[in-house]
Amino acid sequence: MDNGESLSSNKVISEVFKDTRNQALVNQAPNILDVHENAVNINIAIFKLTIQSVLYEKFKD
Repeated sequence: MDNGESLSSNKVISEVFKDTRNQALVNQAPNILDVHENAVNINIAIFKLTIQSVLYEKFKD
């Protein structure tokens, strides 16, 4: 995002995946490994945010 732009939401569902749940989540969404190659590591927590609505604002002309 550029300066003068913002995203906000008040309708977000968050889930924390750790331990063996990481592997199940990576199996569902293998693109997670694009963010971090050790996403299946049991010492890493993965935060899944499901955004139900978003407000985009642009303050620049």
